[in-house]
Amino acid sequence: MLCKAIYLFYVFVTLASAQSSIAPSRYHGEGFNVEFYAYELGSVIGWESGFFEDFCKICRRLNSPKNVMDINYHFLQHPKNRNFNNIYNSRQTVTNMVVHSYAFFRPSVTGLYTFKLAADDGAQLTVGPMKLPCEYATQFETETFKLKALKSINDQAKPVVSVNEGLVRLIEGFYYPVNVTSFNLQGNAKLELSVIDPLGNEIADFGEHVIQATFDECNPINELE
Repeated sequence: MLCKAIYLFYVFVTLASAQSSIAPSRYHGEGFNVEFYAYELGSVIGWESGFFEDFCKICRRLNSPKNVMDINYHFLQHPKNRNFNNIYNSRQTVTNMVVHSYAFFRPSVTGLYTFKLAADDGAQLTVGPMKLPCEYATQFETETFKLKALKSINDQAKPVVSVNEGLVRLIEGFYYPVNVTSFNLQGNAKLELSVIDPLGNEIADFGEHVIQATFDECNPINELE
């Protein structure tokens, strides 16, 4: 643990002294791009190990709104019926769905960011790994921050919201991929993501602080997916 802590501190100091992250080769606007996936009404697959990593292999993909500024949602629905509603200007079965939102975030200040996630039934946030300039890409391995909010499977039929929060140190000027995946199996649906920067300021309009971009870099993976 001590060796890992020393290594991470070395990585942080070295990268913090760099000028900036690799720059995007193409800019596609602000906000999150979103993908909707079908989720079987009443299914408990969202509680299985690896669901948030493999949902796209399990669930059928639907439509994909782009440049969504506010990904938070809250719907009060009948506990058993399949109901439609408008979300991000798209009509979906909000009682049973998977929503995957993704973008890049470039912090304006270095330090600890507080991410708070609330979900009904469940959600996972990932931040990172950061986009590195070519001269650093082969030298360092940067980690991915993960935060999950998942209500108990025994409470899935109750009006209960799972809440979780965590801290992650981000470096000014570097681009970090941000992914938010949420699901609802039936009834009420909720996702709420809030962010507080190192100065204690809440970033209420987080969607206006993220972008869509393509990166030409040292490896063949050019776009966030």
